[in-house]
Amino acid sequence: MEKKGRSYREGKIDYMVLILTVAITVIGIIMVYSASYVNSGFRYEDPNRIIFKEIIFAVLGMALMAGAMNVPYRIYRGTLTKLLAWITFATFLLLLTPIGLNLNGGLRWLNLGFTTFMPSELAKYTCIFLMAESLTKKGIDCRRLSDAGKFWAAPGFFIVMVALQPDLSTSFILFCITFYLYYIGGIRKTWIFALIAIGVAGIAGLILIEPFRILRVKTLLDPFSDPQGSGYQVLQSLYAIASGGIKGAGLGASKQKLLYLPEPQNDYIFAIISEELGFIGALSIIFLFVALITRCFMIAANAPDRYATFIVSGITIQMALQSLVNMLVAVSLLPSTGIPLPLISYGGTSLVLNLLAMGIVLNISRYDRRYSASARVEESRRTYHKIESRRSKI
Repeated sequence: MEKKGRSYREGKIDYMVLILTVAITVIGIIMVYSASYVNSGFRYEDPNRIIFKEIIFAVLGMALMAGAMNVPYRIYRGTLTKLLAWITFATFLLLLTPIGLNLNGGLRWLNLGFTTFMPSELAKYTCIFLMAESLTKKGIDCRRLSDAGKFWAAPGFFIVMVALQPDLSTSFILFCITFYLYYIGGIRKTWIFALIAIGVAGIAGLILIEPFRILRVKTLLDPFSDPQGSGYQVLQSLYAIASGGIKGAGLGASKQKLLYLPEPQNDYIFAIISEELGFIGALSIIFLFVALITRCFMIAANAPDRYATFIVSGITIQMALQSLVNMLVAVSLLPSTGIPLPLISYGGTSLVLNLLAMGIVLNISRYDRRYSASARVEESRRTYHKIESRRSKI
């Protein structure tokens, strides 16, 4: 239950999070251009088309991030969260209309004419806000079995909708986000194993009913069994990473992006980073993500209330999971899947929503309890010195 009556002084944003977010985004723009200009020229007869769209989305995302930094996070509670849930629900229904776009065997995109939109990206943040709302609602206890359905009803619906697209990897991330927020909300320890068992059973079942997923698992175990077929993409990614060495081939000098590695600016951009910037460059990207995620968890730990803690925790775990999955897929430690590298991979929906989310994190960082406490102490000291100064004059 949320405690009322507690107020914190609004201070400065966490500039380290802002710097890391902008730095990763700028690196992403550079790497998307490097990875995409050959593919863009071949597909659209314009080598700059993909990067121009990425820059437009980056500018839009930065503007939304700047706006979110200055909007008090408490405004999202109640009506706006419900509106977000209904909008997300509507976008999933629109997939069944003529504007629903079926690419590579998956009905995951909405064709808006000037760009495409992925409802599943919006669903991630909808689940975070819905869980934060539910876990801090008066009279609801996550430790009661009778209330469990109130936490899992909406997220569970979105998880199923995404799984039916089919998009198992994103539905897995949605499940992990919901489970993590439910876990830090204080569920009974005995329920943890039950939820994990349900998740594992669900994933295993969805893999077994789809032949292409079974093939991806077999390819993971032995990508050389079909080097020109199912193992082609994985092997090209491994070739790119291996050829990068310590220092890399140099920015723009990748060979695998020359129409060998499909969609190098999307799911396998980490392979291009490794090839062009080498082990040092890849390790630097990992370091930036670790620093950003660690800093965000610190903001969550010192958030002014439980609602803010759940919001920042959800956003952070989502970014951590996506980064980890994307990199593990690139090095063939997970089956090939369509999870972008946050703030780096090409994709308007993902980039804009991630930057907007970081703006919300930055706004919550203004109310950090540590800074608020130090501000109150400093104010008390100034007041004391003023009183003492007046007494000395008397």
